[in-house]
Amino acid sequence: MGFLTINLNFTGRPALLVGAGAVGKRKLAALLEAGAAVTVVEPKPDPAVSEMAQSGLIRLVPEFSDSLLESGPVVFVATDDSELSRQIARAAGAQGLLLNVADCPRECNFLMPAIVDLSPLRLAVTTEGASPALAAHLAADFRVRYLGHGLLAKLLGRLRPLILEADLDPNIRSGIFKALAANGQLPELLLANRLAEATEIVGLLIEPVKLPGDFSLV
Repeated sequence: MGFLTINLNFTGRPALLVGAGAVGKRKLAALLEAGAAVTVVEPKPDPAVSEMAQSGLIRLVPEFSDSLLESGPVVFVATDDSELSRQIARAAGAQGLLLNVADCPRECNFLMPAIVDLSPLRLAVTTEGASPALAAHLAADFRVRYLGHGLLAKLLGRLRPLILEADLDPNIRSGIFKALAANGQLPELLLANRLAEATEIVGLLIEPVKLPGDFSLV
């Protein structure tokens, strides 16, 4: 089975989540963080989910019906009712919807990777359903290993437009971008808040670029 790993812009987009137990709530948290407009099917919501519905953060309905598939092109199933899961899979498949069924990769036409969120750096780890535990283990390791790279990504995001605006030969500009991204000291220095040393390295790497006088690394 082939998978294409992509990022989807979910801001304001509808999604359907069936089941709001422990697994479903993790899916719900990810959807809300992405800005999705979520319809949740859960006959026995816990107080936290009920409060979300009362505050208007989600739409909550007690039971599934095929008409709910009109709630959006993406469907998440996180229920321990295997018959209901199969029913939803058949209905969603017939309508060509994107479907993710927890712990059942054979029913899915997309999978959720383990995410390391070091915004704006995000690392996705997937085993294509072979071992979610391994994906989670590696994600935890990457979170520690690349923590400083999240800070570097923020810095590079601020430097990028300044470098692009500079009157530089394209090859020189490309070399600056590569040198900044590949520098092994910057992530460690930023993580340790050793900004004076980091500033010196950045200055050497982008020497042809004139930065605003009030520019700081953080």
